[in-house]
Amino acid sequence: MIFLKNNIDSLLKKEIKGVFPEEGEILVKYNISYPEIELKNSFGKVFCGFYSMMAKRFESFAKTRLYREALRYRQLENEFRPFGAVLRYVCAFSDENVISIVTDAYVYCGGDKTESKRLSQNWDMKTGRLLLFEDFFTSEDKEHIITGIKSEGRMREKAGLSCFFKDYEKKLKSGFSKNDFYLTPKGYGFFYPAGFLSDSKETEVFFLLGFKGSGEFNPY
Repeated sequence: MIFLKNNIDSLLKKEIKGVFPEEGEILVKYNISYPEIELKNSFGKVFCGFYSMMAKRFESFAKTRLYREALRYRQLENEFRPFGAVLRYVCAFSDENVISIVTDAYVYCGGDKTESKRLSQNWDMKTGRLLLFEDFFTSEDKEHIITGIKSEGRMREKAGLSCFFKDYEKKLKSGFSKNDFYLTPKGYGFFYPAGFLSDSKETEVFFLLGFKGSGEFNPY
């Protein structure tokens, strides 16, 4: 992936690590990292509050829903590995107007079974508002973006870099979620859930390098 990690001096990495229950046999392990920014303005408060709450909710999920599932599984199986919950982030882009954060959540349910979910947050650093597709693009841009994604998909297949399902081009269009994107130093990364376009367990990302959309916040 094309990432520019922690590219603003005031971005700090916060961590929450633990096991549950804390005494007796461990059924769940969790490892959470989230960003914090050293800005005392209104944006800093909104930004820090957003990710602190996300981390706390994920920790709560590990100690409740995931714990209950691990307990049920433990009672059914003789061989047991603790379940796991991992949340991590990357700062993909920032300038004087926008900061783009990618967050990935992973849930390990014993053995090799893994579920994953990617989210992105594109922030207006002046107002603290989460930016939407319409802040970067017009409605006419959507078809150009999907065409670009299809073109990259064909190039990947031709080069043997990906092994998509036969109907992947239809899925590229039907499964396009306009707000599932983030900025990089060279362009936009639009992503699809793991397992949607192929058997891969990794999130599928298509980069539109230097795409000149016409929205207010378009930096390219």
